[in-house]
Amino acid sequence: MIVDDLTEILSADQTVDCSAEFYSTYCSLIVNIFYHYTRNLRELKYLANMNYQKYREPVTNQAGGIYPTLQDGNAGNAESNVAAWPGTCKFIG
Repeated sequence: MIVDDLTEILSADQTVDCSAEFYSTYCSLIVNIFYHYTRNLRELKYLANMNYQKYREPVTNQAGGIYPTLQDGNAGNAESNVAAWPGTCKFIG
């Protein structure tokens, strides 16, 4: 599928310091949102580069580092995320 191919190409062009899984998830999000408006790979790369810092902002701490859950590759582990961000996660139920 074209969307998967574009995501793979964007992920392979990683120029930022984060886990490959985190960046791949970000690229997938970019492609799924913007693919309806442009299929131009150059434009998708531009959008990915322009929006990455804002996307990453919620998971960076005051000192500018990434929380341990992202460095250890546990970004998908909800229990680790809640433990790493005490008081910031609220569940609606």
